[in-house]
Amino acid sequence: MKKFVALLLAALMLLSLTGAAGAEAAPAHLNIWLAGNGELETSDAFHKIFDNWVAERSPGSTYELSFIAWSDYFTKLSTALASGEGPDLFMTGYGQLGTIVSQGHTVNLSEKIPADWDGWTDIPENLLSAGMKDGNVYGILEPATRLYYYNKEYAEMLGVTEEELQLHSLDDLAALAKKLTYKEGDSVVVSGFHILNEPSIDSIEQMVQSVALNYDPDFHMWNADGTANFNCEAGVKAVQWMKDQLAEGYNFPSEQGFDQFSNGICSMYLMAESSYANYNNTLSGNCGILKSDLNTLLIGNFITVNAGSKNIDTAVDCLMYMFNQDSLKIKASLGMFPNRVSLYDWYKAEFPQLAEVPTYFEHSYAYSDTLIPFFTQGIQIFRNAAGAAMLEGNDVQAELDKGAAEWNALIK
Repeated sequence: MKKFVALLLAALMLLSLTGAAGAEAAPAHLNIWLAGNGELETSDAFHKIFDNWVAERSPGSTYELSFIAWSDYFTKLSTALASGEGPDLFMTGYGQLGTIVSQGHTVNLSEKIPADWDGWTDIPENLLSAGMKDGNVYGILEPATRLYYYNKEYAEMLGVTEEELQLHSLDDLAALAKKLTYKEGDSVVVSGFHILNEPSIDSIEQMVQSVALNYDPDFHMWNADGTANFNCEAGVKAVQWMKDQLAEGYNFPSEQGFDQFSNGICSMYLMAESSYANYNNTLSGNCGILKSDLNTLLIGNFITVNAGSKNIDTAVDCLMYMFNQDSLKIKASLGMFPNRVSLYDWYKAEFPQLAEVPTYFEHSYAYSDTLIPFFTQGIQIFRNAAGAAMLEGNDVQAELDKGAAEWNALIK
């Protein structure tokens, strides 16, 4: 199905699009919004990208770059878009893009980006499909995935072998969690793996997605029509697997505001690649990334263009520039993974400590190939259902079926 969608998209673009990716963009003034605090290093990096775009692609253009804190970003963005005063080019989260698309605020990039843009073939299919609705791309993903981190000091202390540090199956993951558990008598001092389990704290869906994809590589949390699919066989098996791991006694319950991995009470954790530098610093250089060919979650933020912009073509050109090789190399210095296959070897050479990350991305898939407009509410429904199954001893299938019914009622 994924290959079919990609081929269909390519065919439609070739039939319907004209123009060349090499033509200069018309001069314009662009308002650009990005989420975040705009720390000096981040601000400098993005200003460099946009300055380069002006010099190379759109001489005479100007831009205003605004960083808005995550806590305020989506409220301000929604208000601005609804009033017709939104930015020309903007970032949006994975959970918000579907809503913004459904409200008609985003440009259909499949119709605006030229067919000869090298990103269509250089950006992997799984990354492109994350920003699709009805086979059309509405946002280009600045991707993140979920890696299996481990504490190298504990692994050495507990006699874990190199072979055991390579994951080829969920059985390998479970066995390593057991091996990485440190006990004093019958008491667990360091858990082998932190299983996300508390719906008010943890993003349970991230681990469920990562586990379920190894039961069914085509698993989706929801179907093409937006209805729930997480109560299918692979979803039930994934929640049951997590529940079984908790029952084994090698894990601690989640606790509000307490990072078990960085605080040294769990040996292994599923978390984004952007967290590596912080974890490695906290663990005094002992943060490792497991070699793995398990399927895992693809997530991230999107860059898209406001359908209400008076400078759509110029904004689209600027978006394309944000994802060329030079710009992605600049963003990689901020810990962001470059979403082009042609840069994978460069990335591994430039960041040898992250050499396993491209392999994770090759096995990463989004929650669905269809954007939905109620992601935040729907995911909380799922978290509550999965949490009830794991923590309250209830039947997994029954809880997920109840959650699916509530989810489906939400979209009607």
